[in-house]
Amino acid sequence: KEKAGGLAEKAREHPEAVAGGAAVAGLAAGLALPETQIEREKLAPHAKQARDELTDRVQDTVEQVKDALHDAASSVADEVKEQGRQRDDKVGEVAEKAADKTQEKLTPPNP
Repeated sequence: KEKAGGLAEKAREHPEAVAGGAAVAGLAAGLALPETQIEREKLAPHAKQARDELTDRVQDTVEQVKDALHDAASSVADEVKEQGRQRDDKVGEVAEKAADKTQEKLTPPNP
């Protein structure tokens, strides 16, 4: 429950990540629908330009969402590790190890 509360708090701290994720999901759903003949006829002259612009915007939004989620997950892992340090038992040790593993997954490998 504490982890869920921490994630909910991070979502409140980063509403742009939540909004971006929802926008990307809605956009993906809309793009998955087949186009109609009328749409092809009316939109064909502008479709490629609009598609290219939209693709760029979506890629930018995805990167922003990834960054925000990375920051939120990193903050949660830091807090879990700190809480683990404050406990002097097996649960604290496991929490610290789990936080370390999470940080390893969040850290991109060096080229």
